[in-house]
Amino acid sequence: MILIAILFIEVIILAKCDLVAKNAKWLSFILFSLLSSFAMAVFRSGFGIQQALVSRYITITSLAIIGIYLLALSIYNMNSKNKMHRSMMAIILIILFFGLTSGYMYGLIEGPSFSVSRMDDAYHLKTYRLQPDNNLAGLYPDPKIVRQRAPILERYGLNVFAEGYDNMNSSNDLLTDRFYNMHNINNTIQQSVSRYKIMLRGVNKLFV
Repeated sequence: MILIAILFIEVIILAKCDLVAKNAKWLSFILFSLLSSFAMAVFRSGFGIQQALVSRYITITSLAIIGIYLLALSIYNMNSKNKMHRSMMAIILIILFFGLTSGYMYGLIEGPSFSVSRMDDAYHLKTYRLQPDNNLAGLYPDPKIVRQRAPILERYGLNVFAEGYDNMNSSNDLLTDRFYNMHNINNTIQQSVSRYKIMLRGVNKLFV
């Protein structure tokens, strides 16, 4: 909401200064991102609110954030002494800093667990004939489609059925080691993040 409000102010400033055409490429970034986000929100709403938090959508939404930042930078460079221009730039930089920090911390925590879950999914796909539907649902919401399409991958030697895949994962010990290594990494990262959060709370108390 804050970024949208800043975008509205940016467009007004650009229009007053006749700089819309000069920044058309950044406006096109934003327009494409907003229209695509709207389309995704409408056509994927049936999957529930949690679908909006799926990480792959950042490839679309980040274009709008980039565009808003670059518009603010263009306006700031036009008149860096203007208080409004400086304020907009400062707000966007603060949002970017905290957004990137929280995103990276989330990735560090979830990354190892995500890697382990993908190892499980690979095993379920490899042994799809033996797996119950609830295990195959992790690969695709409809297990019947997994059972229909997995034979195609198997027939053409793709994905987990590729030649050499078994050699790469020939040892159960290797998979076990990977599993526990990822969990150890995950635990270490969570401890570091917890210490970082405690440190931030301590800093906040000093200024409050």
